[in-house]
Amino acid sequence: MADDVWSYATGERSAERARLGLEQAGAEFERAANPVVERLNAIEAHRQQARAAQHQKALELERLQRQRTYDGPSL
Repeated sequence: MADDVWSYATGERSAERARLGLEQAGAEFERAANPVVERLNAIEAHRQQARAAQHQKALELERLQRQRTYDGPSL
């Protein structure tokens, strides 16, 4: 029975060490990936801003074209 208790206790310690190692590795990965994630977010924000500006230009062009062809009400 003492062998069973010893095996259980050492197994628990091994599992705890493995969990701590995994947590540390996860934290290191987050720190290492953070600049990449920030850069990707900045790129996406820039692209979204460019798409919004392009859409606004298209709307303005369409509005100008409608104004040019509008002759007023006909009776």
